[in-house]
Amino acid sequence: MSPRKKISTHLPTDLLNEARALSKLNQTDVLILGLKALIADYKKQKLVAAAGKFHFDYNADKARERGRL
Repeated sequence: MSPRKKISTHLPTDLLNEARALSKLNQTDVLILGLKALIADYKKQKLVAAAGKFHFDYNADKARERGRL
């Protein structure tokens, strides 16, 4: 388990209650799940933006020719 940090924040009550009711999770787990979803969304956006920008040249035949130790 990773280290935890206790925080105090102001959240819209209706938003938190709806998330808890839909997920059947407690408040902490709802917030953790939401943060993970936010991180995953941003990482996906970065990958989509990088599509086609990375090029590499790989020659399988040449790789097979190299000597083994």
